[in-house]
Amino acid sequence: MLDPALNLGDVGGEFIYAGFSGKIITPERLLRHWSRYFLIALDDDGVPIARALSVPLTYPAEDRHELPAHGWDEAIQWAAQDLMDGRAPDTLCALEVVVAPRMRGTGLSTPMLKALKARAAETGLKRLIVSVRPIGKEDEPDVPMESYAVRRREDGLFADRWLRTHER
Repeated sequence: MLDPALNLGDVGGEFIYAGFSGKIITPERLLRHWSRYFLIALDDDGVPIARALSVPLTYPAEDRHELPAHGWDEAIQWAAQDLMDGRAPDTLCALEVVVAPRMRGTGLSTPMLKALKARAAETGLKRLIVSVRPIGKEDEPDVPMESYAVRRREDGLFADRWLRTHER
């Protein structure tokens, strides 16, 4: 089940697995240390149609007063440090939600985020943090992020569909 879920595609995943931190979260380590935080949605035939990858970590802590400055990359490092140091996590950090290409645009990302929130609660974690990457920003490279991220539609919701998903 893990391989089909990992082969759903790379919406952001290509960046997660390419760097140093990505090498920490190999499929083998996911299964050994954080398998309960790797969620897979299946269709009626049992075929993976979405995945949500997250890691447990401690935040805030004596040495962590602000969210990771380097987003998911640093969150992976924090999770690994906490695991090695025996520090009990209290926060779940979402790293990615990937929906199968045939299911994109169906609203499946919302239940996946809800499932991550539920998993955090089920495992005794106090909060879920999500590093949000606006999906449509790449289409407007000359617009400053500060302007793009606050843009709203006429109905008052965020203009970017991924930011809108999180807002809802």
